[in-house]
Amino acid sequence: FPFRGMSDTSASSGRLWPHVVSGVSGRVTAELFMSPINLLKVRLQHNLQLKRLPVPAAMLQLARDEGALSLWRGLPPRLMWATPLSAATFTYYQAAKKVSSGEASDGAAGKRDSRIVLAGPFMLAASVAVRTPFDIAEQRLQLEPPATGADAARRPSAFRRALSVLRKLWDAEGPRGLWRGYSAALCGVGTFVVGYFVVYETVRKLLLQTPLGSVDSATHVIAGGIGGGTTAALATPFDTIKVRMQTKIYATAADPHPSMPAVWRATVSQAGWRVLFRGTLARVASNAPSGAIMFTVYEAGHRWIEARLG
Repeated sequence: FPFRGMSDTSASSGRLWPHVVSGVSGRVTAELFMSPINLLKVRLQHNLQLKRLPVPAAMLQLARDEGALSLWRGLPPRLMWATPLSAATFTYYQAAKKVSSGEASDGAAGKRDSRIVLAGPFMLAASVAVRTPFDIAEQRLQLEPPATGADAARRPSAFRRALSVLRKLWDAEGPRGLWRGYSAALCGVGTFVVGYFVVYETVRKLLLQTPLGSVDSATHVIAGGIGGGTTAALATPFDTIKVRMQTKIYATAADPHPSMPAVWRATVSQAGWRVLFRGTLARVASNAPSGAIMFTVYEAGHRWIEARLG
């Protein structure tokens, strides 16, 4: 098991909350970096006819056409789900490390960690359930046309527009509308989360056996970057299907909520298997450095909190 034998690079008080706070801080910092590239990815996956450009060129074109701040238009709803999801994943990550390495005690803390590990799949499913409605709101903001002139001045904030999207979805479609694409989101997030921490810990363990192992920050940056980039590529097909389910590409009056297999088949039939990996470069370009950012902030934040706890 990849967590076996691994331990934190700094002393730990045994408390769980410093890991959660540090993990959430790392995720929020990473999302600030990822948001513009995620906007590009969503547009590529939604519109298969959109011309693909190198990521830097596409970013510059978007900023020129719609304004630099528009690149972060999907950030508010994204932070709404990223915070609880990162809290859940880092709670599971820390508990899994302790249990699998034999570090968990026999007392109350050890029993807590064991329960967390056993509850991991349910925590993941609940976190994705929290995420999915805000994911849809984020995509609606990312796909809306830019406002200009007086319209831009009158347009409500991104936060208010996101809440408006959720209210309209509930009124028009009920729960099925808010959780459209949940199955694909769960498959994609599950693939990403499990692969992320497995690759991160495996690469970090290998780096500790090299001269880079003495440079603590380097191991987190490299392992986090490789973990984020690798698993982002592996999870891309599910992400593509999720976007196409949530943006109603194949929804009809007869079948307003097509299933994940139905959307998968229709997408492949329309454009071939390669289209499932559309947006991979954008995902890797955002997730590789964001993985490095997240784990660096997580480890630094955890050390800072533990030092002040004594």
